[in-house]
Amino acid sequence: ISPKILGVNARNLRTLEVDTSSFDRLLPLIPGSIIKVAESGISTLDDARRARKAGADALLVGEALVRSPDPGNTIKSFLESADTR
Repeated sequence: ISPKILGVNARNLRTLEVDTSSFDRLLPLIPGSIIKVAESGISTLDDARRARKAGADALLVGEALVRSPDPGNTIKSFLESADTR
């Protein structure tokens, strides 16, 4: 298998608990040629920044959008901060 993209899910699918420290532990282990996606637990801009700093090239953001009273503005905020590593 030669994946072009690989996701690291911070949510334990058995307990549904989220541990975003998995991004710090696992994203650096993925070769640079593979697109790294941080999945789950991205609820705030600070969460997004930490995941990007850990090496994420992309973020899966769901809960923040579902809970937001203005999802469009939330998306805009995430995109504006996307280049901070």
